[in-house]
Amino acid sequence: MATLPDTDALGANLLSVALIGPQERNRMAVADALVGSTSGLPRQLPFYPDLDQVPKLVELNFDVIVIELDTNPETALELVETLCSDSPATTVMVYSSFADSELMIRCMRAGAREFLTRPFTPGSIGGVVAGAPGRPALRHPTRQRLFHLIYLR
Repeated sequence: MATLPDTDALGANLLSVALIGPQERNRMAVADALVGSTSGLPRQLPFYPDLDQVPKLVELNFDVIVIELDTNPETALELVETLCSDSPATTVMVYSSFADSELMIRCMRAGAREFLTRPFTPGSIGGVVAGAPGRPALRHPTRQRLFHLIYLR
């Protein structure tokens, strides 16, 4: 895995984003929905990393990690909890095709900051990222952070 650039050609701060999930079409839907955001090109992981790989993922200093729930909710929730515990400065978001209230609660308890529901419209997440209020910077004081809870349909 490689790190994403910290700034664009004009020097503006960009959020580094990782998309995690086995289903390529779901990752691409999230990538398309990020169009127009303050993120660089998202790094895509086509699998759920093992929990012992989380420290290596944390070292990459992603600002936002977006995790797909539908393929394996239990594995995804373990990953969310471990990432949030190991890297509190990273915003972890999850997405699903189902707006299941019990699953939403479990995700929030695991530490997810956002629960997104598919389908997304192009640019929809990008607008949220770009317009999100700042979160206290624990790691990169000049970068924007996601903080509020949203539901997209």
